[in-house]
Amino acid sequence: MRHAIALCLVAYAVTNLSAQMIQTQIPQQQFGSSYFERNGFQWNVGGPNFSFNSGQPATPPFGNADPNAGSRGRIGFGGGKVSGSLGFNFSQGSNRSISSSTPSLTTTNGYPGSFSSQTIRPFVTGITPVVGDYPRTTPAQQMSDAFRQRQASQLQEQRMKAAAKKQSKAYQQYKRGIDAEQEGELQKARANYRLALGSATGELRQAVLKRLRANGW
Repeated sequence: MRHAIALCLVAYAVTNLSAQMIQTQIPQQQFGSSYFERNGFQWNVGGPNFSFNSGQPATPPFGNADPNAGSRGRIGFGGGKVSGSLGFNFSQGSNRSISSSTPSLTTTNGYPGSFSSQTIRPFVTGITPVVGDYPRTTPAQQMSDAFRQRQASQLQEQRMKAAAKKQSKAYQQYKRGIDAEQEGELQKARANYRLALGSATGELRQAVLKRLRANGW
């Protein structure tokens, strides 16, 4: 009696076993290196009713330059009614950086998953002047509208091609599942059915679900 109960429990556990979970990780590393150098002189001369100066040397637009770094100094001079000064600045520096990240995604075996990194930058594409209650479209805006329509048409065509390709691949996986089921390779058939289910749509998806339900998967 105990052996019969144990066998029943094992059969129940196998029948209600959940699908295997798959974890995918994509490690990413970024290395940074920068260098800057800033050398320059500043001078000024002044006297009765006149003055001249060279201004400050420009800060390098690269290498994360620090305007307060380096060695600096100034020497003053004067004689009679004329005076001035001469200054200098010498600096250089470098930066090194390493960053690492590992996004992780857990999905059910046979079901698709995806990572995405997106940047959205809104911007003004044009201005439509309005005269009274009637908007007036400029030639530039007409060209812009035509360009956007072509882009939308090309994007739609690409999406349709991608969907057709996925549907064709799903049909091939479904066909392999049927062949494996007819040959008695149920584990192989189940794997192919689940792969097909991940991208199948419409009647093909219903057919895949029908085969999975018929086998209690």
